[in-house]
Amino acid sequence: MGIARRQGEAGVTGKASAGLAPAHPTFAEAAKVWAKIGLLSFGGPAGLIALMHRELVEERRWISESRFLHALNYCMLLPGPEAHRRSASMR
Repeated sequence: MGIARRQGEAGVTGKASAGLAPAHPTFAEAAKVWAKIGLLSFGGPAGLIALMHRELVEERRWISESRFLHALNYCMLLPGPEAHRRSASMR
């Protein structure tokens, strides 16, 4: 495990720095990221999932890879637009 980021620590921004464990985002940081994802989400569900993965897992490290995939797998089990589109494209 890395060293936890402290609130107000100099030189630490919203993006995860090398060697530091991610901290919980502030409401303003989260709102900014979700607005960006919402505005750039062209390409349907596959594009949205890829954009969310890059922003939340790779760049900001707000969520781990395994937790992201677990949530994605759970969503795929539920009926709805994403599951319907995936199943239609696999026929």
